[in-house]
Amino acid sequence: GMQRVRIARFNLLSCKDGPRAPEQPGRLLLPLHDLQRRTVYWMASREGVAVPGFQPEDTDFSGFVSIQRVARRLGFSDVSAQLRIERLYPEARGGLLADSVGYGKTAS
Repeated sequence: GMQRVRIARFNLLSCKDGPRAPEQPGRLLLPLHDLQRRTVYWMASREGVAVPGFQPEDTDFSGFVSIQRVARRLGFSDVSAQLRIERLYPEARGGLLADSVGYGKTAS
């Protein structure tokens, strides 16, 4: 028969309520909107890059954590076993920037 494929669920984090970079990045000619400055701060924190006006530990990034849960029923009983696996990837950096269309991702 056909085999069921389970796709892992992802939690997407938003930077819309987070801190914003306090000043315009020096090499950027276009002025950034407030939400774009929040994106700059978020991107810097994903790379572990210091942001002027913040303490280094504010943008310190320890890596990504992958959490997987596995549950299996034991035989024909009503008993099941559950396993939670956490993996830390301390060297991983970056992220996906998925802001809305027209938001200015090219300028960011």
